[in-house]
Amino acid sequence: MFTSKFKNKVLQILPTIFLHFLNRIKSPLIPVALDSICVSDLFIIPNTKQYSTYFELLNLTTVLNPAKKPKPYKVLFKAFDQNGILKYQKKLINNANPRTSISVNKLLKNIDIETGTFACFHLLPKSADNDFEGVLCERGYVGISKRNSNTKSYVHGNYDCISLDANYHTKCLMQNSYYKKYYYNIQFAFSADNVNILLIVNPTNSRVKLTLYSSSHLGYNEDFEITTLGLLEVKLNTNRYKKYVIKSNCKMLRPILLLDNGQMIDILHS
Repeated sequence: MFTSKFKNKVLQILPTIFLHFLNRIKSPLIPVALDSICVSDLFIIPNTKQYSTYFELLNLTTVLNPAKKPKPYKVLFKAFDQNGILKYQKKLINNANPRTSISVNKLLKNIDIETGTFACFHLLPKSADNDFEGVLCERGYVGISKRNSNTKSYVHGNYDCISLDANYHTKCLMQNSYYKKYYYNIQFAFSADNVNILLIVNPTNSRVKLTLYSSSHLGYNEDFEITTLGLLEVKLNTNRYKKYVIKSNCKMLRPILLLDNGQMIDILHS
């Protein structure tokens, strides 16, 4: 038989366990492990035959301590194809400049990625300047331009997506729902004069299922699936439909729009 002391202990911890379980169900974000050394967003790589992608890499030594000059250190760059398959992984030197613009197209010149995603992890060793209780998060800016243009349009990161531990193992931090559907209204009225492209990444450990439909009665309706760390790229029929809605099992979906008028582009959160 269990002692009364043991029973009381069980009764004390059961509410905590139950609340933790509920939080895991409700929260879109899995807690970051204590041994994580960095967290990165999952950034987009639009069609590399039509667009050039740039990543604005900040040197965090000067961000953490503006009074000191930036020091070089390494970052881990990972790139995935549209199906979420790892195609490129390399440690790069983050030089002593406060900011470095990296051409993703040049970096992946000999890699078979037409569209996809990438992540960047700062391998910044602990020092007096960054000895804090927390995790560095990379949610920086991505610049996109047409292949024949130097004019870039920028969009910042979406959310904390992938954590990297001390053994360089990665873990997706976002979650899908087992039973609930979430609705995302694209807050933009499209112009038929543009090529309008919808870009959605999968920041979860399972397939993201979604239905894209027009808000007009008896309009467009199509189902899609995105594999883990993959990218969905959809050219919208904005000649016929001006407003779109997304229904998905993903608890935190942040679509990106690429608007191309033939001369230049604009890229934005929708």
